[in-house]
Amino acid sequence: MVWLIICAVTLILLGIGVVTYFLRVSCHIHVLQANLHTNGELQVKLLRGLLKKTWDVPAIRFDEKNLSFVYVEDETKLFSKRKQKKVKEETPRDIESRLKDSKELIEGISHLGTILRKFLATVRVEQWKWATTFGTGDAAVTGIAAGVAWTLKAFMLQLVSSYTQLRERPHFQVTPFYQAPVFYMDVRCIVTFQIGHAIRALLKMWMHSKKLQKTSSRNERTEHVTKGA
Repeated sequence: MVWLIICAVTLILLGIGVVTYFLRVSCHIHVLQANLHTNGELQVKLLRGLLKKTWDVPAIRFDEKNLSFVYVEDETKLFSKRKQKKVKEETPRDIESRLKDSKELIEGISHLGTILRKFLATVRVEQWKWATTFGTGDAAVTGIAAGVAWTLKAFMLQLVSSYTQLRERPHFQVTPFYQAPVFYMDVRCIVTFQIGHAIRALLKMWMHSKKLQKTSSRNERTEHVTKGA
């Protein structure tokens, strides 16, 4: 009887694991830029929206008095309906420190590019809309900038299509505004991927980082023994 219960629980857990592995996560991204004002959100959905979580893209402003960047960070817990936000401030030195830590992490994992490319190959871009309206105040410069904008979007399209799976033809729009200086951008994107593929990529990165740590520790011990001798 006990073995029967153990087998039943094992099969149930195995079934849940298999379903979870093939379960797709849907990420809805929306960024709106109007001159110097930025608004946006990232919404992650599971089970066709039965479970979902939304993060607001923080609006960043520069504090000229303290020479720092001020933004509002969303600290709402996962799947919690009660929103918690906190105003944070970072100086250029803080940002430089973050970039340095990120650079060291990337450099420490030599196969990061290979792991990311394999994962991105399984990512599906279900929808991609990118509308831009801008003007410089000068008609000739605005016309040239419009051509540059189309070139940039074509490059981004080629880059994304070479690493991910485009499921739908992207909708791009560039509208020159010759009357006055203005900038408006609206980006909407839906990206999906399997949980199993994401977990597998994270595990590979974690295992490789552990291997690097062991190699580094072994080299340090060897160097210490050599110096002692």
